[in-house]
Amino acid sequence: VDLPPVIELRQSVFDFPENVHFLPSSAWDYQWIESIPKGREILVLIEGLLIYFSEEEIRHLFKTVIDSLGAKQIVFDSASKFILEFEKLRKLDVINWNNTPWKWGINDVTKLENWDTRLQFDKNIYQTDYYGNRGPTMIKYLLKCNSTARNIYRVSRFLVKQS
Repeated sequence: VDLPPVIELRQSVFDFPENVHFLPSSAWDYQWIESIPKGREILVLIEGLLIYFSEEEIRHLFKTVIDSLGAKQIVFDSASKFILEFEKLRKLDVINWNNTPWKWGINDVTKLENWDTRLQFDKNIYQTDYYGNRGPTMIKYLLKCNSTARNIYRVSRFLVKQS
């Protein structure tokens, strides 16, 4: 599920196998859910999206994919509140802050379990753990050893308990 221009760009750059299907839609236009075959185990993968929406909108999205799709897992990327505020202060020229305001950051993703009793935190993978040889050694050390720095971006997996 993505906006049509993004799907077109992705398909012009990458080759995809026949079993990969794209649904041109906003994630919040829930008509796309009708296109998903029923009776299958569903993994919902959300990337590069949530920081642009409010917590209320994100809660609604999670509830909808759990209720309507019977999703078994939700995997998503998120940013900490620290880096959200830091990036707002930096205001890089490559981001049009008027058109793409960053709205949501979270320091402790396990708190999403409070959104819905069916959500069960499984694990985080931190971006900073994959820096490898990039960047100065001191910065890499700081990112590995300082929990605030380590937690700036992460991918989280939640299992969805069936009721």
